[in-house]
Amino acid sequence: MPLDMSERRIRFSVVTDDLQRSEALYRVCFGLRMRQLSNPILMFPLDPLGIAEFEVCLREASRDLLEFDFGAKRTTGLLVSLRFDSEAEMNSVAESALNIGAQVVGQSLSLSWNLEDFNGVNWFLSIV
Repeated sequence: MPLDMSERRIRFSVVTDDLQRSEALYRVCFGLRMRQLSNPILMFPLDPLGIAEFEVCLREASRDLLEFDFGAKRTTGLLVSLRFDSEAEMNSVAESALNIGAQVVGQSLSLSWNLEDFNGVNWFLSIV
C-alpha cells in the first residue's frame, strides 16, 4: 500500500548550541522561510505544502521537545542542496555563510561550494 504523504510530515531535526547564529545562517544567509515559533526551536518549511520541514532545536531543550537525547552528538549525514541563478549570488551567499561560521569541506567542483556549518549540516551550493 503506497504511503500517503499528505497525512505525514518529514522533519529533519538538527540540534544546536547557538540558536541565534543558526537563524542568521539558515534564514538570513541561505534565505530559508521560517515559521514563527518561540525559542528554543526554529522551523523552516522546505516545500509549499509543509510536508517536509527543517527543524533546529536548542540542544539543552532537545530532550523535552524532540523526545530524544542527542547528548554531545553533532548532526552527520545530512546534505542540503541550494541552487542559485548566478555565480555572483552563489558566491555572495557562500561568503556570508563562511563569515557566520561555516567551513569549506572537500573539494568543490567549479561553480559550486561544499560547506559544513557549525551544527554539522553539509550544504552544496550550485548554479541552476
